[in-house]
Amino acid sequence: DGWVERIGDFVVERAEIKRPGNRPYFNNSHTRIGVLHTTEGNDVKGAFATLSANHSAPHFIAGDHRILQCRPITKQAAALRSTKQYNPNTDAALQIEMVGRSKQNLWLPPDTSLAPVVAIMRWATGDPLDIPLTRPVDAWLDDCTDVKLPWAVTSNARRTRKNIWPKVAGWYMHMEVPVNNHWDCGALRLREMLQMAGQQD
Repeated sequence: DGWVERIGDFVVERAEIKRPGNRPYFNNSHTRIGVLHTTEGNDVKGAFATLSANHSAPHFIAGDHRILQCRPITKQAAALRSTKQYNPNTDAALQIEMVGRSKQNLWLPPDTSLAPVVAIMRWATGDPLDIPLTRPVDAWLDDCTDVKLPWAVTSNARRTRKNIWPKVAGWYMHMEVPVNNHWDCGALRLREMLQMAGQQD
């Protein structure tokens, strides 16, 4: 049914965020694409309250050494902005909201968020998601020096690059998804996180 009981060492807590009016969910796409967001807050409780109030559901919220699941992995999440012309939620096979605050200088989340996110990334390499532990473009540097400021615009260089999203599998950040205008996760040391996810416990 798309609900997960356990990921690595973490018991997954069910915390469903339904669509407005309790409308049916859309089925998920098998794009092998993961998207990482930051909550811009301090804890899971506050993140869930904000996301739930806005019906802006990821599949998972990770932080406080916890994993909350808000949508079945067989169904679309809704944490990405959409337009009348295009809804990128249809192409994101997995969306994670990570408790943390994006930065313009290189950063890693605290272990309370890092550990559950890395566990999810490792788990998502398997069936049914098959998301590779790779970045879609080698030239997208973790320090983001390849992207001119401001990053929080729909026209940043990563968002407008042709033939990448949603054709290339791997892990994207919110700041790389077309028609969106948030800049999370900024200069996240994402390649290090992917490397951690590839290591066996």
